Amino acid sequence: MNQSAGDFDYAFTIREGFFVCEDRSYKLVRELPPRFVEDVRAQLGTRATIEKRGACIEVTSQRFLLAPEPVMDMPFLRDSLASIAESHGLRLLVAGTHPLGTSTESPASERRDSGERLADLRIVEQAQQTCGLRVQVSIPSGIDRVALMNRSIPWLPLFLALSTSSPFWNGSLGGLLSCRQARFDQWPYGGTSDFLARNTTALELNISDACTRVEDSVAIANLFRCHVSALVRNFQAGADHTPRTYAIAGENRSRAKRDGMDAQFISDDPASTVSVRRLLARFLDSLETEIARFGCGPILTTLVDIANAGTSAHEQLRIYERSRSAGHSHHAALESVLQWLTLKVPGRQIGKTSRSAGALFDAMTKAGFVTAEAVGHR
Repeated sequence: MNQSAGDFDYAFTIREGFFVCEDRSYKLVRELPPRFVEDVRAQLGTRATIEKRGACIEVTSQRFLLAPEPVMDMPFLRDSLASIAESHGLRLLVAGTHPLGTSTESPASERRDSGERLADLRIVEQAQQTCGLRVQVSIPSGIDRVALMNRSIPWLPLFLALSTSSPFWNGSLGGLLSCRQARFDQWPYGGTSDFLARNTTALELNISDACTRVEDSVAIANLFRCHVSALVRNFQAGADHTPRTYAIAGENRSRAKRDGMDAQFISDDPASTVSVRRLLARFLDSLETEIARFGCGPILTTLVDIANAGTSAHEQLRIYERSRSAGHSHHAALESVLQWLTLKVPGRQIGKTSRSAGALFDAMTKAGFVTAEAVGHR
């Protein structure tokens, strides 16, 4: 190892996906207007990635070294992109899937440049119309990247549970909290990874749905950074994983996409389960060294908020059910969901950085899901 893991900065970047919608109908645009694309490139440059087809656009943060830096940068990116969209009579929407789904998309057979691969997969090509949260964390040189990535796999369902934001698909309730993951499962290479390549200088999290609330994105990114650092610091953690470990991870991913924070995960003992909230408490406790080192405890209190109130998917379903209970039609209830999703796009100052260093533990205690181990050694 050329650089001490203890001295390494574990710099990280965040990438968020957005849907571009018509202003009044909230439907996806068929393609991004050329002038809109020009303005995005002029103002955001290479920080914006524009899809060749469809109605999705991604923005990438700067390279962060300090935990609070995304608190300013991510709201700035959202505000900038939302302002550009508004100037063109468009709206942005942040969720893993657009609730109205693919109603405005062209069928794959109409796209002459799709190529043989997409022609063969025309039935599931629409799965591309999803948005996710990606977090890249740099890794010290000399680290066995394959081992590091494989050791992270059992924890990925937790990151999915914390981010679920896609309970609707193609104008209907999908029966899952992450329909985005179900879309990916239709691809031959979908699902939980078994083997990963060595040639990378960073570990990327890409299981998460796009987070409607910017503070959720920032908290999950900081959590993943702590996770990567902990894996490097303790290289024995997860070293004894077996094929059964990955099978359990695959099952827990299915449970996370269905039930999110309400899921019961299979533990190392297949005869028992653990709630996602309890697992989150254990996970945070195991990352105590990293949380203190990076000073991200105040930011991670958002995770306790998620555990208490749920993710974007939970809120979307609550809005939908309230509207239906009030006697509104399915379409009107969906419109209420769409309004909330678009109103939540603009970033705002995230005030949690002013909280004390012990705010995370205090919030966990108040929420009632601090582990016995955590109480015992504090």
